[in-house]
Amino acid sequence: MSKINKCIPIVVFLLFITVGISRAEPTPTISYLMNTPVSMLDFGILKLNTRLESFGNKLMIGKTEPLITVFYEWNSNRIKIFYSYLIKKGLYKGQDIKQEITHLIEMIKESYFGYDHKTGKQTEFGRQGGSQLLNCFAHYDYVLKNEPKNLVKELEKITEIYISVVVLGDSTTKGTSPLISNKIYWSK
Repeated sequence: MSKINKCIPIVVFLLFITVGISRAEPTPTISYLMNTPVSMLDFGILKLNTRLESFGNKLMIGKTEPLITVFYEWNSNRIKIFYSYLIKKGLYKGQDIKQEITHLIEMIKESYFGYDHKTGKQTEFGRQGGSQLLNCFAHYDYVLKNEPKNLVKELEKITEIYISVVVLGDSTTKGTSPLISNKIYWSK
């Protein structure tokens, strides 16, 4: 077989691929999303949410894992971390719900963010960089020249933890605590 005869199938195949590909244009919504950059805040919120979800399955109430949501609320300038539990009435045979929520807040603050809930102060773990806020909202292995020196401290000041426990057919109890505080605010 000659060289020309060997090349004909390759050329036909390439023409087929080039001519056969049809492209749909993206809609204006997709174009907008493709052209809008992700900020460090957006990416940090996503990373924090993902990491808390993997940590969250250890924080069960009545054999129920929490639904975890993290977002930044523009109007109040707060990072809000929500743990929501929806429990069937017969499954929960624990202590007082407020005690459960208090325990969960302590666990989240101490194990994940390096804060002692009782004192509202950083633990040794937190002082050595154990807070996940640093890992979620900063670049890996380098610091930008214009990065605020107190980046993590400012984030810690505006972070709040919300825990909502709904026992179906019975009651709803909600506890809220700022990350660097020893107070819990209760609501129904």
